Order: sequence, then C-alpha cells, then structure tokens
Amino acid sequence: MTSDQATYEQQLEQYHHDLEAYQQQLYSAGFGASDRAAYIGGSFEDPEYAALQWDENLLSQAEAAGQIPPRPMEPLSPREELTYEVRDQVHRELFERGYDPFERNLTDEERAWEEARVEELVAQRLAAPEPPTQQVDTDFDFDL
Repeated sequence: MTSDQATYEQQLEQYHHDLEAYQQQLYSAGFGASDRAAYIGGSFEDPEYAALQWDENLLSQAEAAGQIPPRPMEPLSPREELTYEVRDQVHRELFERGYDPFERNLTDEERAWEEARVEELVAQRLAAPEPPTQQVDTDFDFDL
C-alpha cells in the first residue's frame, strides 16, 4: 500500500465518522431520514418532487440558517486526484496544439484524443515507482 493510499484510507475512515456524526446532527435538528419520509408522505406534491424539495431546498436553507452543519465531503481517491491533475496537463497540451475554448467546442476526434491521453498518463503515473520524499530543513539555520 502506498503512502497516498494509506492517507486516503485514513481520510475515508474520517469521512465515514464525520458522516455518521452529521446524520446524528440532522436527526437531532429535525432533518433525519424519518423527518424526510414524513415530509414526502405528507406533501400534496409528487413524491419525487417533494424529495427534491427536501434535498435541494430545505436542507440548503437549514444549512444557510445555521440549523445544521454543512455535509462532509468525501475525499478523492489517489486515482481521482491524479486524473484531475493529468486532465489539467492534457488541457495545456490541447492549448499548445492551438485549441481555443472561446472559439469552438472540441471535435469528436479531439475529445477522443483527450480521453485516451488522460488514461495513458494516469496509467503511466500509477505504474511509476514513488519518488523518494525529500527531507525539508525546517529549522532555517541554512547549514551555516
């Protein structure tokens, strides 16, 4: 297991712990799963629309009013982080090839090249060994 993977596992464990605490806070504030079901069941609107109202409007308003905390964000996996980083690099390559997003959209050929290039670079970086970590001099004595 790489250090990135170990860090991700720790972040994921913390996320699940935070999510459980968040669900408990929702329940305590009157926004739990049973409250949601009661709202949807008691609504005179279409159940799908009522669920959307609860999820998108009522929870957002309660969060903005400070009645509930913001929902914890799930961490990105190392592969997802790498994919975002590589996608930025591929976009720079596209710009160097003359692509201008303000003039036109990507053609199907350019889009296919972009996706293939992203997958290629992600596979290369995942297969590459981890670079050694550098020791950082934090005491600022500049080795005098």
